[in-house]
Amino acid sequence: MKKLALLLILPILAFAEVGLVKTKLTSLIIYNVGFGYFTREGEGQLENGYVSLDYLPQASGGSFWIYLKQKEAYPDALINPQENIIEFKDKAQLMASLQGKIGERFKIATEEGVSEGKLTHILADLILLEGDKGQVFAINPDKVKKVVLLGYPLKLKVGGIGGNEKVGIKMSYLQGGLGWEPNYLLYIRGEKEAMLSLRATVFNNLEDWENITCYFAVGMPQFPFKGVIDPFITRSLVVFTDGALRAMEAVPLGKGEAAAGYAPPPFLAPGEELATVYLYKKEGFSLKKGDAGAVTLFNVSLPYKHIYVWDADGGRINHLISFTNKTDSPLVGGSILAVEEGNPLGQDRLSSLVPVGGEARVTLGLASELKGQVEETEISREIMEIKDKEPRAYTKTRITGRLELTNYGNKEVEVEVNRTVVGEVVSSSPQAKVTLISADEFNPRNRLFWSIKVPAGGKAELKYEYITLRPAPSLPPIRPLPPEQKGEIQIQQ
Repeated sequence: MKKLALLLILPILAFAEVGLVKTKLTSLIIYNVGFGYFTREGEGQLENGYVSLDYLPQASGGSFWIYLKQKEAYPDALINPQENIIEFKDKAQLMASLQGKIGERFKIATEEGVSEGKLTHILADLILLEGDKGQVFAINPDKVKKVVLLGYPLKLKVGGIGGNEKVGIKMSYLQGGLGWEPNYLLYIRGEKEAMLSLRATVFNNLEDWENITCYFAVGMPQFPFKGVIDPFITRSLVVFTDGALRAMEAVPLGKGEAAAGYAPPPFLAPGEELATVYLYKKEGFSLKKGDAGAVTLFNVSLPYKHIYVWDADGGRINHLISFTNKTDSPLVGGSILAVEEGNPLGQDRLSSLVPVGGEARVTLGLASELKGQVEETEISREIMEIKDKEPRAYTKTRITGRLELTNYGNKEVEVEVNRTVVGEVVSSSPQAKVTLISADEFNPRNRLFWSIKVPAGGKAELKYEYITLRPAPSLPPIRPLPPEQKGEIQIQQ
C-alpha cells in the first residue's frame, strides 16, 4: 500500500519542475531581410542555484542574452555543455534530484549498461524509464554511475537570490531564416476616397508560433554579426564575434545594480521609432511550423487623385494614382494593387520608404485617352568667337519648342509634363519650373516641368525657347606659299 500511495503522489510532484525551465516564444520582431528578434519566456524553481533551459537557438553573434524577472536576480553563468549531467554524491542526492522531473527524458548509465527513456516512476529502490518502443527499464539507484538529462541543452547559474527559489526567465536573440513580404491594396471607394490595406506575408520554417505578439519591422538596425552563428552556440571560437563571452559568463553584480544591468529592452507600439525602425504590431498571432500566413496590419481611409505624367522626351504618357500617407508609420516598399468596384486598375511597386505625410504614386499604365505632340524649330543661328587662351568659334542656335496635348476623354485631367533641353532656357509659356540637371563645357542640361489641366475633348499648348552652343566647324589656317610655288594652294597639316 505504501508503494501504491507513492506512485499516486509522485506524478503530482512532477509539476514542481525543480531545476527545469520550459520556455515559450512570446514575442517576435520580423525584419523583411530574412532575420527576426525572438523573445522566449519561462518559469521554474532553482536547484542549488541552477536551472536547465530547454532551448538553444541558432543565435547570431553577440545577440543571445538572458534576462531575469526577479528584481535582485542576475545570470551569473550560462553554460552550453556537451552533456547536461545530473551531479550527485550518493543515492539520496540522486533520488532527490530526480524528484519533480517525472516525464522528462534521461540517459542513465549503470554497471550493466546504458538505458534511455522517459522517467515514469521513482520508487524507494527503483527508477523506472519508458523507452521509445514502450519497453520499461527498471534501474537500481545503487548501481547508477552517470545520469544525463536530455532535451535541456543549457544550464544557467543564477545569482542574487536563494539557491532554491522560483525564477522567471526571458531569453532574447537574433536569428535568420524568416522574413516578411509587404503587399498593399488600394481600393477605390469614390471619386476622392480610397482605402489602403497593408498585408504581411510570412513563412515560418522554425517552430510553432502560438498566440505570440508579432512585430513587423519597417527598416533594419545595424547587425554586423547577423550572418555569423555565436561561438557560444557552436562551442568554437573559430567563428569571430563580439560579446559572446559576456553572455557565456556574466560579471556578478550587486543587488542594487542587477535590475539596471539586465533589464530587457522594451518593445514599441506601432508607429514609434527605434533608431530608423518602425514596428507594426499584431497580437495573438499563431502559425504552425512549415506554414505560410498573411496578416492584415492596417486598413486606413485616405484621399486620392488621378494624375497623368507625360515624358515629352520619350513620348510616353502614364496614368497614375497619387495619395498621401495618412497612417502613423512610414510605408515600406512593396507591391500595390489598385482596384475599383472589384476590377483591377493596375499594379505597381512602392520602390522606397514613404514617410508619414509623404506622397505615394501608383502607375496604372499608359493613358489611352491622351495624345502628345512635340515640335522644335530653329529660329536663328550665328557664329560667335570666344576669346580665351586660344580663340574659339561657336555656333549659337536659338530654338523654340511647342508641346501639344489632346484629351480625347470625357473628363478633365491633370497632367504633369517633363521636357529636357540642352542649353540656356530663355522663356516658357505658361511659366515652367526649370531644374538644372547637369552642365558641361558648353551648355547646361535643364528639365522643364509644367502641371496643367486639359479639359475633356480639348487641347493644351506649352511653349518654350532656349539657346544652345556648339563648336563651330573651321578649316586649318592657310600658310603663305614660297615664290617658287606661286599659283599652288597648300593647306598646313
